Amino acid sequence: MLYDKYFKPFPTIITPRITLRALKHSDAKDLFECCRQPEVSEFAEWEPHLSVSDTKSYISWVMSRYKKKQCAVWGIVEDKSQKLIGTCSYTYIDKNFKTAEIGYCISKDYWGKGYGTEVAGALLWHGFNIIGFQRIQARLIPENIRSKRVLEKIGMEYEGLLKKAIYCKGQPHDLMLYAITDDMYKNSSYTFSGVKCTLFSGKNY
Repeated sequence: MLYDKYFKPFPTIITPRITLRALKHSDAKDLFECCRQPEVSEFAEWEPHLSVSDTKSYISWVMSRYKKKQCAVWGIVEDKSQKLIGTCSYTYIDKNFKTAEIGYCISKDYWGKGYGTEVAGALLWHGFNIIGFQRIQARLIPENIRSKRVLEKIGMEYEGLLKKAIYCKGQPHDLMLYAITDDMYKNSSYTFSGVKCTLFSGKNY
């Protein structure tokens, strides 16, 4: 596969206030605290985790992808507290057309601190500067106002409404499509607060 080499081994991305790294079994408690919150999954396809066992099963699935050297989920760690506060990923990569889609979730306890913008910005930085995508997009339910603001802050532009694009939690939903191209990113005034991420590669799971 075209992009496998960028996840051999799974990379760690360092930003001014957070670290994006591979999930570990020891993250189960912190991740459960995040994933049990109904507000976190309100606009997502998945349901809140009901027990730590749900979270452990999810981590095991993610780790199986690490072992296969596949693109998978990063854990989001707040540097100040060293607490895992959510996850993020390229939810989809099209190897033929050099495009990707991003997604993220962050514990409600850490909303309003700018972490969503920092995480999404890190994925753009890695996707454009390290992997070499030509386009990165995100889709969201229109009611997800917080994510809409995040995407606009990192320079993504609204491209249109996908009517009844998904069937989620018992009902159809429209999706708003946001995107940014490599040229737009290079010419954007968004500069990741003037600090670029640092990329490390190493077995960290």
